Amino acid sequence: MKGFFIVKTPSEIYQLMDNFPSLDTEVVEIKETLHRIVAEDILSPINLPDFNRSTVDGYALKAKDTFGAQACLPAILEVVGEVNMGMPADIKLDDGQAVRIPTGGMLPLGADAVVMVEHTHEVDSYTIEVSKALAPLENVIQIGDDIKKEELLVHSGHKMRPQDVGIMAAIGKKEIKVFKRPKVAIISTGDEIVDIDSEPPLGKIRDVNSYTLGALVEEAGAEPLYLGIARDIFEDLRNKCSMGLKEADMVIISGGSSVGVRDLALDVITSFPDSKVLAHGISVSPGKPTILAQIGKKALWG
Repeated sequence: MKGFFIVKTPSEIYQLMDNFPSLDTEVVEIKETLHRIVAEDILSPINLPDFNRSTVDGYALKAKDTFGAQACLPAILEVVGEVNMGMPADIKLDDGQAVRIPTGGMLPLGADAVVMVEHTHEVDSYTIEVSKALAPLENVIQIGDDIKKEELLVHSGHKMRPQDVGIMAAIGKKEIKVFKRPKVAIISTGDEIVDIDSEPPLGKIRDVNSYTLGALVEEAGAEPLYLGIARDIFEDLRNKCSMGLKEADMVIISGGSSVGVRDLALDVITSFPDSKVLAHGISVSPGKPTILAQIGKKALWG
């Protein structure tokens, strides 16, 4: 019987994990960055919006021209034009004037508020009544309200979300630098394990852990590399570990990490000349016999 393991807390394990080096980086188009890990701080090169915009359909005007307006005593304004969607507003308002404006339209010079069309009455093509008093900047998004120039949008180490992809598009950033996806080798161990397409004879079970771990690896944003089942034979497990260390960035061994006679993971790990066992045992249940080792610059979990 082997010596029993020394248990570490999860927080101690997290600290050990910080010692592993980061992966190389690559530049990818933003449409391929969902759930990728950003490898640079990204600042906005522009204000968003970069012009004052209306949040409603209605009329752009000077708020002071509506002070005191109500249904029984509306403000009377002259309509001097219209702002077209997606076009610059080339009109300058004087006192007592208004222009038609759509949601998202650019406020013309002189305007500082927008009245909703529901609060107006068209007297004729050139005159409206406004039945609601407005405050300055009411129904207006100002320059930089969404994003300010030089504002930090995402930091290095951030996991990209759908809304982050949209923000990159909004600032015109087509590509960003991300860390390469880690490749994780997965090895199931045990003479009792059979492939999932086999009918298990009495005393044996199908290989569930490889597929569960693979799904978790994918969910975390990495790529699983399935190396199959290692029998309870030292050379078989060591060969698969050697293959995983060569072809992947990290290796996970399912099973064989405790201290029984046929638990070979620890012996295999320590057989590599550049190996270091960082932890053997975590104070969690299930999973207490977990091993974290470093072989070269790569992590191996058992």
